[in-house]
Amino acid sequence: MLSYAIVSLAMTSAALGVALPHGLVSSSASWCQGLGGGAFDTASNFTVAAYDISGSNANSTGAPLVLTETSTQGSDVYMAFATYATQPDNTFASFSLSQGILVPNPGNTGANITDLSVSSGDSPSFMASTDGDDSNIPSAAQVYCAVANTDPDGGDQCPILAVNNDTGMFSVCTSTSGDSSGQDIIVFEAAENSSDYDYNSCTPVHLHLLGLD
Repeated sequence: MLSYAIVSLAMTSAALGVALPHGLVSSSASWCQGLGGGAFDTASNFTVAAYDISGSNANSTGAPLVLTETSTQGSDVYMAFATYATQPDNTFASFSLSQGILVPNPGNTGANITDLSVSSGDSPSFMASTDGDDSNIPSAAQVYCAVANTDPDGGDQCPILAVNNDTGMFSVCTSTSGDSSGQDIIVFEAAENSSDYDYNSCTPVHLHLLGLD
């Protein structure tokens, strides 16, 4: 009986270990609280895709996402996630996660970009400066986590993104305002009374993190 228990425990541990992408470490930080043993808050060089949780997807991973400009204020630029299909620009298409901070990889732009806190009804957003003056750039927001599937019976095949300790409240909605008008953007906890996007167009999604395995 004891040997059976040991074997069962080993098999369970192995299953959990396999589920976490290679080289990543689980996190119990405040921005990962309540997300289980598959939660991690640091990873490098991945892309993000919006996966329709209703099952209406063109592939097994979801629609690729990139950053799109939503508005400007002087030399400051605000950006949000949009589908590549509606904003075919790969300038900011890969990301890293650093202790709860979601960082767009700047590539050859040399831009200093920071993530911003995320409120209900808004798009997860980022801010950058176009003139090299970063004095207006706020401190990064530690609000993101990622969760690998540890359920041997199924679930998302890729790690999924969480913000404000929640993985299940993202939607793809059609923007109706700003520079992103007409594009399909990501919204957290979509609000029926928003003037920034068409609520009736919103489709619930999980945000898959690709390239970590």
